[in-house]
Amino acid sequence: MDETSPKTRTVIITDEEAFNEIFKEGDLDVDYNKQMVILHIFASGEPTFRYKITKVKLDKKQVLKIYYKLKFNFGKAGGAMPGQKCFLVKMKKTDVTAVELVEER
Repeated sequence: MDETSPKTRTVIITDEEAFNEIFKEGDLDVDYNKQMVILHIFASGEPTFRYKITKVKLDKKQVLKIYYKLKFNFGKAGGAMPGQKCFLVKMKKTDVTAVELVEER
């Protein structure tokens, strides 16, 4: 097991230049004057299942918290070698400088 790599990585993307540094290909329609993108990368043992964002809120310390949970696909096999999953959240631009993703069980 790799203990040197971070378990998760979250990036706040507020302009096209930052987006293009991360993604070499892809087309995401974002008006960076009004919108921003949150990218969250994490390991998952359920690479074929989907995740659902359940709520987004700003706490008293100005940390944007995005809550999510695993959306089970009943009748389909689950569990596999861990793989990378990511959330790409496009939202109204704010001055937030910290984001925390919280998995709900």
